[in-house]
Amino acid sequence: AVAGEMERVHGAAVLPWRCIRTTVWVATVMAAVAGGLFAVPSLALPQHLLRVLMPLANIPRPSLADLRFLAPASPGAIVPLGEWLAVQLEVQLPAGVSRSLPETVRLEVESSSGTETRSAETWSAETRSLIELARLPDAAGEGDAALYQGQWLVEAKRLRYRAVSAIGETPWLTLDAVARPTIEEVEVRVTPPDYAGVAAETVRGDAADVAAVVGSRVQWTLAPSRPLESATLVWLDPPVGEEAAQRVALAEGSDGRWSLEVTVAT
Repeated sequence: AVAGEMERVHGAAVLPWRCIRTTVWVATVMAAVAGGLFAVPSLALPQHLLRVLMPLANIPRPSLADLRFLAPASPGAIVPLGEWLAVQLEVQLPAGVSRSLPETVRLEVESSSGTETRSAETWSAETRSLIELARLPDAAGEGDAALYQGQWLVEAKRLRYRAVSAIGETPWLTLDAVARPTIEEVEVRVTPPDYAGVAAETVRGDAADVAAVVGSRVQWTLAPSRPLESATLVWLDPPVGEEAAQRVALAEGSDGRWSLEVTVAT
């Protein structure tokens, strides 16, 4: 009896095939339109979708230009704490994009509130500071690239930063800041030449200034505030630019102090 009843049931009369066909057709058209839009590079829909699905992820908004930091040169770098840090940014428009470059770019800097581990650190807009990077007029090129420069005072040990402009932004980048080591004591030993008839003298203090006759051997021994991997003396006499200055590596002793010996020639 049941088999007989089933034979008399018409699927077209029971199931809403027309509605199903309409729904499938609409879904297919919508999928095709969405696929076409996703294929347009200038719309950057995949990146927009990722930002919506993962709001806490470090995903920058789509950019019309390529923004790249030249200084600090590498993300995660270690910089001096309590000193001014130079920042340089390059902005490059892709070929075929007709858009004027901004006169300034905003640098956003935040400090971390985490104190134990990096996995537990948190970032807050309440700690955010804004620094203006100015466009360098002599680096504007033909209008499709420009350099921007500025500086900020590093006041926290753990920081993150990004560049934001009307034509794009960079992802958040991080860096660590540490206080520079200091010289706690300077030992200067001056050994005059035989003709001077003066005995060698050793002076300890916080200054490394030396006055000696020609032919004297002068040895500086420096005690740093913490262990160092290397130490270099930058010789600025006569006064020259730091890039042209002579550099001499110091030798580390078994006691953790660093020394250098020179002979006074003139």
